[in-house]
Amino acid sequence: NIKRGGFQKTGMLVLDTVPPGAKIYLNGKPQQLFFKKYFSGGESFVSTPAKIKNIAPGEYIVKMEKDGYSPWEKKLSVFSGMSAYAEDVSLFKKSLPLITAAGKIKNVSSSPDKKYLAAVQNEKINIIDTDKNALLTINTEKSASGTNEILWSPDNKKIMAERIIYSTGDGSIEFNLGKTASDSSDIKWGENNDEIFYIKKSKGESLINSFNLTTKEEKSILKEKEITVFIIKAGRLYYISRGLARSDFKAAEISSGKIISSIELPYSSEYEFINPAQELINLIDKKHQTLYLINP
Repeated sequence: NIKRGGFQKTGMLVLDTVPPGAKIYLNGKPQQLFFKKYFSGGESFVSTPAKIKNIAPGEYIVKMEKDGYSPWEKKLSVFSGMSAYAEDVSLFKKSLPLITAAGKIKNVSSSPDKKYLAAVQNEKINIIDTDKNALLTINTEKSASGTNEILWSPDNKKIMAERIIYSTGDGSIEFNLGKTASDSSDIKWGENNDEIFYIKKSKGESLINSFNLTTKEEKSILKEKEITVFIIKAGRLYYISRGLARSDFKAAEISSGKIISSIELPYSSEYEFINPAQELINLIDKKHQTLYLINP
């Protein structure tokens, strides 16, 4: 891709859907395999999962559609020498029940196995079972009705909204983390279905704590001067610790809290972990528009 004054690196789109086999469109144009189309004389569409290489930097309207399913469409930005991801896309059957209750939908989230869709609306959460085409309405606590975030347990059987945990089977409240995790941030499910992790402030320091829903016990895993974000993978905590003039990416064992590795990074207030299902840890610095790929 030639640019005045030299060459400009192209980027790549990495796309996947559940179910797979969705046709891919960029700015309304279907993507086709050039050589198959040229030699066979027919159409050969690119479908998910797919990696589309040599994309000129810029913004693209990406659409993925499959017969019998509602299409997915979003504007994605491709940067020079980088990859843009849309791998966690769920396509839902057109025969799903309609949510007809009045009010604005504040947030929509799919379950880890892509079988359920949750939508926050007014003072309730509507959960759609995409296999059975069934709708479950959970009447939430008032404190949870304004949430913009829905957290699913790994087994899809629990859902958390504003620190209140509900059963996705019957909508009952299983536990209220309100007092236990008060003044906490970056709340996440652990790798099992009974443990919650979060950042908590105490006496000028940041702690990463865990809470066991079975034993109702809170435990402090580690503490630093300031922890901003973290992610959990294979029994380890990966997190960003921030100082006066630097930031550090650190890895620690959950069982002992022992730090096993550390990487110095440029100071930034806008680090974020993305694409958690990826084998490599994806850490983006939004302030400096830099993506780090870290091998665990």
